[in-house]
Amino acid sequence: MLKSFTISNLFLIDYLEIEIVGGFVAVTGESGAGKSMIIRALTLLAGTRGNGAWVRDGCDKGFVEVKFTPPPSICDKLKQLTSESGEEWILRREIRSDGKSRSFINDSPVTLTELSEASTFLLSFSLQEDVGAFRMAARQLSFIDEFAKTDSERNQVEQLYLEWKTLYQALHELSNKSEQSAIQSEWLQREYKELNALAYEAGEQEHLREERDRLRHLETIRSSYQNVVDTLDGEFGSVTQKLNGVCGSLRNAQKWDPRAGEFLERVESTNIELREFINEVTRQLESFDLEPACLEQIEVRLQAIADCERKWHITADAIPQRVQKLQQSLVDSHTLDEQIQNYRVEVEQLRKSYQTSALTLSRKRRSVETDIVVAVKRELPFLGIVNPQFSIQWSERSEPSELGIDEVSFRFSANPDHPPLPLESTISGGELARLELVLLGLADSVDPTVLLLDEIDRGVSGRIASAIGKTLRKLSSNRTVFMVTHLPQVAAAAHTQIAIRKTVSGSRTSIEAVILTAAERIDEIAAMLSGSETGQGAIAGARELLAEYSKG
Repeated sequence: MLKSFTISNLFLIDYLEIEIVGGFVAVTGESGAGKSMIIRALTLLAGTRGNGAWVRDGCDKGFVEVKFTPPPSICDKLKQLTSESGEEWILRREIRSDGKSRSFINDSPVTLTELSEASTFLLSFSLQEDVGAFRMAARQLSFIDEFAKTDSERNQVEQLYLEWKTLYQALHELSNKSEQSAIQSEWLQREYKELNALAYEAGEQEHLREERDRLRHLETIRSSYQNVVDTLDGEFGSVTQKLNGVCGSLRNAQKWDPRAGEFLERVESTNIELREFINEVTRQLESFDLEPACLEQIEVRLQAIADCERKWHITADAIPQRVQKLQQSLVDSHTLDEQIQNYRVEVEQLRKSYQTSALTLSRKRRSVETDIVVAVKRELPFLGIVNPQFSIQWSERSEPSELGIDEVSFRFSANPDHPPLPLESTISGGELARLELVLLGLADSVDPTVLLLDEIDRGVSGRIASAIGKTLRKLSSNRTVFMVTHLPQVAAAAHTQIAIRKTVSGSRTSIEAVILTAAERIDEIAAMLSGSETGQGAIAGARELLAEYSKG
């Protein structure tokens, strides 16, 4: 399925292009030669967050590109994920020295998420930093999901969990707000009741004060008005009497002087206006008899306003706005209670939906338990663990999780007289490496991806190393297995061996890869067997190791 990969200007790699013919590919070389850099570069396709430091010093950008010819089942999944089609698929990611990157599928730009999702159908990694990952419950559960093919069910559980969690957190925040509001609610209601009952209108206080000042000087005002009336319309020598006399004189003069008629009209008009004015002043004067009671009412009203100002620490003209704000707060408090109740209903409904989906996911997971246990016990003897005990212990989470309701614990023992215990308790590094190899093969058995393994044979040697080599060769019957190894027994089992060499030219260090010929493989494996000096014994050992697989 893996046709070739190209790496350019990443780490110490100037340019590396390797064509793969399939099967088991072993990558060998001295420690520090840069073997793991190849695997590290390929992880960029899986969404690893690279940075500018990954780019070769002095270069603007680097890239990694892999070509595949996937089986139809995987092609169909890739077509659903992208708008691309075809028998050959090319995944590519470029990373610039400033840390920015671009992703492509079949030369079409895609998001990093889309590239990462596509890579999950094509590539499976086991890196050195993943050593012991299967000791962790999360990785064990992830393996069960891979084996059971629970993508659809798990995605649904994750989505429902996120919806439930988001709404639950919102409910929690509203409940806290409601508790704080309840503490203030009684006091706010009292304030609203008093201020609203006051029914204060903007500017009212100033108007009342002006009216109170007027009424307090009522006698002075009344005396002044009475003096006006007496002067204008009194019994003796009033203005009206004198105007009446003027009118009589003008009437007499009118008999002999026409102009006197004009003057008479003007005086009579003035006399009429004066009479109307006198009547108005008289009515105003009479109204003063009713106003002492008004002064008392104004004093009471001003005192009520002052009491509210002092009690609620507010100015009079701010009262109308404060009443509106209090009214809205009380309405909001009531609305908040209704909103909380609605949220509680929705949270409970989502919890039930989550629980239903999580149970469906759990049943699918548990349905493969027997298949996993049987397969592990069947395969481990080929890797030197003759009487393995393996089981899966299940428990239920107390709270919802994006992983569902299941918690699992893989239990293992290499000895028939010892009960299986959790992996983190007793399993050795060599035993764990072999168990991981079996589990990786199982998870990859339905839709086989390219296995990219970085020294998964750590912690073993001799006969067990040979067994691992044979297992990897067996796994490669329907997939490409690409593995970095230091073990000659494992390298000899490969269909293809690539040697990584570090070279120095001037002040520049580079990494190059060489696909070894049959003769070169003998020398390489002999060097792996003997160390620095390669003798005839090492060469004979290398020939013997390779001969074991020469017919396969």
